[in-house]
Amino acid sequence: LRPGSAMYLRQQIQLTGLGSPIFKRTVDTIKTLDHLFSRKVPDGRLNPLQFSSAFGDVTLEPSNRYFTTRKEDPNSIDLPFQASVDPKGFLREVRQSTIFHGEDNQVLYFAAVVDEGVQK
Repeated sequence: LRPGSAMYLRQQIQLTGLGSPIFKRTVDTIKTLDHLFSRKVPDGRLNPLQFSSAFGDVTLEPSNRYFTTRKEDPNSIDLPFQASVDPKGFLREVRQSTIFHGEDNQVLYFAAVVDEGVQK
C-alpha cells in the first residue's frame, strides 16, 4: 500500500434488480435526484452519475470509504473495526494519524432470521 493511499480504501457491492419494476423505479428516482443535485451544485463539484450493467440489467454500485480524513472531520471519534470487516487486522494496521474510522465509515450488516418458519 502506497503512503497516503489508505484513505481511498473502500468496500463496495453491486446490486441489480434482474428486471424488477421496483428496482427500475428506484434507479429512475436516483436519476431524478441526481438531476436535481446537478442543478444546485457548481460545475465540476459533483461526480457524474454512472451505472454499469449485469445480466442485461442496470446495476447500482454503492460504496463506503473505510476512513475519513481529520481535515474533513476533526472531531469525530476513531472507532474499532468489526472483526467481520477486518478479520486479519490489515485496516487497523494501515490507519494513520491523519485518517480515522468513524461512525460515517461503518457499514452495518443485517440478516433475516427464520425461526420455526417465521421471519424475524
